[in-house]
Amino acid sequence: PWRKTEEMLPAGNAPRETGLAPTTATVQHPIMDLNDAHVVITGASRGIGAALARDFAAAGARPTLVARDADALHALTGEVGGHSLACDLTDRDARADVVARAEALAGPVDVLVNNAGIETGGLMYERSAAELEELVLLNVLAAMELTRQALPGMVERGRGRIVIMSSAAALAALPGMAVYSASKAAMSHFAAG
Repeated sequence: PWRKTEEMLPAGNAPRETGLAPTTATVQHPIMDLNDAHVVITGASRGIGAALARDFAAAGARPTLVARDADALHALTGEVGGHSLACDLTDRDARADVVARAEALAGPVDVLVNNAGIETGGLMYERSAAELEELVLLNVLAAMELTRQALPGMVERGRGRIVIMSSAAALAALPGMAVYSASKAAMSHFAAG
């Protein structure tokens, strides 16, 4: 069964007041033992993804960090350990075997954190077709595809967790945020399914 995102975070990691990022990790977790768990985190080169990488590593997990920025990934893996996979998740060929590549580096994926995403603001009709496509590819399709890749192994092993990052923007289309809100609503519905 699916569990709320905050239940997936290491113990003591209630979302901050913004609901966007975890707090400092502790080593134990009430739902699953993260010690030596292979955790794949997308969008890990900065922001929430980098904070999650630090927290999961502090909880004893073996992170594999996925993002476009190879230099930032290498710096973060130097800090937290684990592996890095520089990958543009908007590229179909590049994302086609992300889970297989992560498993080749560090073994079966125990936790997949679909965190990668971009936010665009402004009037929808002012966005180019390329901007709209990039947002949907990264915020929606990449998470669905990586989940599709990870689930068969998790089902076969009888264990694993999928974390899908969404946003309060999924609940209401704010002025200038219609496209982003729609992408996060899609993720919320995908996670609920």
